[in-house]
Amino acid sequence: MINSMLPDDIWVYAIARPYPGFNARRDAKLRRYRYFLFSEPELDLSRMKEASELLIGRHNFYNFTQGHGHEADSYVREIKRIELMRNGSFIVIDVEANSFLRKMVRKIVSALCMIARGDRDESWLEALLELRLRDSIEPAPPFGLVLREVVYDNVEFVEDRYAMRRIEERLKRDLVMHSTIASVLQELIRAYTA
Repeated sequence: MINSMLPDDIWVYAIARPYPGFNARRDAKLRRYRYFLFSEPELDLSRMKEASELLIGRHNFYNFTQGHGHEADSYVREIKRIELMRNGSFIVIDVEANSFLRKMVRKIVSALCMIARGDRDESWLEALLELRLRDSIEPAPPFGLVLREVVYDNVEFVEDRYAMRRIEERLKRDLVMHSTIASVLQELIRAYTA
């Protein structure tokens, strides 16, 4: 019933009865994001992986957010895990942390891409994290970002199988549509570059 009242790009498939005083943002223990990055030939995945290791742990991510002006310690976040893997035409980047700043994941992806292309190096990334350097990083496009999971203590979700089935049907329709559009675009590229 809830899904019929929501916009097309928002779906509910589980509910939970939280404890008194529960705050969905502040009470989250872990968040997992995944970014799908189209794998361009100039992206060196091994360089990206090496650089990503520098981001793991507790750092000040002032240079990796939009909107400044808060107290310095409010930019400190702890990244628990970053994993990069090749999946077909994409590099998939998984990032886990207790919390994230606005556009933080997308700016991390951009920074890793700059290093992978050879535009920047690991010392640049270290200087950003240590605030020895202030640099404006353009965030990666939003369409590749997926919030995969938010983990809470003592909150148990009950999944609605019917809602999950409907979501799967919708995603399959969207996949067919976007795959068709991708094929049409590839045909146009071949036609105009021949």
